[in-house]
Amino acid sequence: MNLGPRLRKLRKEKKLTQAQLAQQFNLAESTISLYENSKRSPDYSTLQEMSLFFNVSADYLIGNAPSANHSFNADIPVLSHIHPASASTNALFWYYVGHDGLQTAGILSGDLLLIEPCPEIRYDNSIYLVQLENTDVEACRIASQDQLLIFHMLNPAKKAKILPKSNKEEIRIVGKVLELRRGYT
Repeated sequence: MNLGPRLRKLRKEKKLTQAQLAQQFNLAESTISLYENSKRSPDYSTLQEMSLFFNVSADYLIGNAPSANHSFNADIPVLSHIHPASASTNALFWYYVGHDGLQTAGILSGDLLLIEPCPEIRYDNSIYLVQLENTDVEACRIASQDQLLIFHMLNPAKKAKILPKSNKEEIRIVGKVLELRRGYT
């Protein structure tokens, strides 16, 4: 779902007309209509204002986050390191990106990744945090071919890893990346 349907949904949840929402942002009613019908996109500052007004992330508004419920708050812990032997958790957490060499994937040092723990792999081109063969946690995309799993590392300095699906003891899926927050300090 992109901006238009999400904006319409959020506006209706607040029981606002297009005219009332337009007035809130000093826009014409027709501009809101164009946004909701995906015929025009707001500029960056309007997008920021809308995300604050609706209490959702800009990522959610433009369709890059699956849920509006992931606004940053103190209830979700921030981890800067995931210990290889640490027990799995079932709760969402933010992963603070250090100097991991992920810049070519659009993930920068200082960003936060919202992680949803998930023991199962979904081959949907999503980004996952994984631990392979008791090494450090890595960000990657996962593909499947026959009885093999192919881990395409986002760090360009790391080569792809190929492991048999039967090697479950050497594969730990930490979680799926749901959202990225830019430049957390």
